[in-house]
Amino acid sequence: MLDGDGVTGMRDTLQTRLKAQGFSHTEVLDQAVRTYHRNGAAVEVIWSRRRADETEIERLVVHFEVIRTEKLKRS
Repeated sequence: MLDGDGVTGMRDTLQTRLKAQGFSHTEVLDQAVRTYHRNGAAVEVIWSRRRADETEIERLVVHFEVIRTEKLKRS
């Protein structure tokens, strides 16, 4: 996602689907952060989406590339 609208749209779609399946919480099964330089990194995570009774709805392996730019810095 390259902008706030893209992130918000994806989040809303995901939350609607998960709530319909009884989603309660996410367990982080594994995680790693790889720093490229002071303004950039990669984040890798394995998420287990679960109901309140701990049954698993889905398992996701995700990889994010993140960078901080002048445009996005907040004062």
